Amino acid sequence: MTRFRTFLVVAVASSFLIACRSEPEPAPEPATEAESLTQAQPSREIRRRQPETAAPVRDTSSLPPLLDPSRELPNLRGELAEDGWGLDHLIDGSSPTAFAESLELIASDTSESQYQQFNSALRFLHTYSLGSRDLESFYSSLDNLTAQEVIERAARQQVTRRSRSNR
Repeated sequence: MTRFRTFLVVAVASSFLIACRSEPEPAPEPATEAESLTQAQPSREIRRRQPETAAPVRDTSSLPPLLDPSRELPNLRGELAEDGWGLDHLIDGSSPTAFAESLELIASDTSESQYQQFNSALRFLHTYSLGSRDLESFYSSLDNLTAQEVIERAARQQVTRRSRSNR
């Protein structure tokens, strides 16, 4: 009797599952194109992605020509009329070329006074860096610092040098 009940439960459950699994019937196809055009369909708004535009090309005609960054610190100027966010950019000191490109990015997003402050700090650190006459090692010492951190580092080093000279 229990085997019969088990068989009956399994049979009813499987027939229920088969009935629920039936696929919906496909919609009938319209007979002609005219009929398909006259049927009311919800209107869809087709949105197309705007083509991506290339980044604006910077006018470098007013900038001095880039020197070899492995031999000389690049000499640039801030390009904005007002203070910008360039001092928050990271410096890439992995190579002289990457360092020069970092400085170009900083210059493009700072005012002339901001960049002058950064450039002064950079040149001070280079002049008084401990045994770092090699520019590549100097660049790598500034790797992953922001321009603002370079300014702060130079200010701390100036205070340290003044306190030593006052003794």
